[in-house]
Amino acid sequence: MTEQEKLPLVPAYDAVVERNKIETLQKPGDLTTRNGDIAVTRWGDLMLNDEDYSAFFKLVQTCRYNFPTLKVLFAAPIEIAQHRKSLEEELDGLFAQAATNSRHPMQSLDYDAYHRTNDATDAAEVSRHPADEAHPSSRPYRAGRRP
Repeated sequence: MTEQEKLPLVPAYDAVVERNKIETLQKPGDLTTRNGDIAVTRWGDLMLNDEDYSAFFKLVQTCRYNFPTLKVLFAAPIEIAQHRKSLEEELDGLFAQAATNSRHPMQSLDYDAYHRTNDATDAAEVSRHPADEAHPSSRPYRAGRRP
């Protein structure tokens, strides 16, 4: 699969207008003339119907064309947050395994695996809001602290 095939498609113009119920854009746009010349917006675009119609049209087009990039940007932290749960379970498994191997679990803990997993867990926390109850500041032992 090529990189271009991985990107989401640009949504159809009519689909965006209908989904967001933008009544102004429900009717077709037509070029406007002012003083006998073709009217342009302050950005230099051809004016369609009036200033409001042209502004909404530009907004919808901008949103459509930015959709693939925005989808990728929003998907990345969501995937990381979902992966964080499995990393925390892996940490719990490391502690449980160490506890079964010795009466002194900290002596039998695989420190390299602990540090790798703890670092990955804390990196996943970057995508979370500080007010979230699972934020590193609410985890007294694991949050960036090394045993």
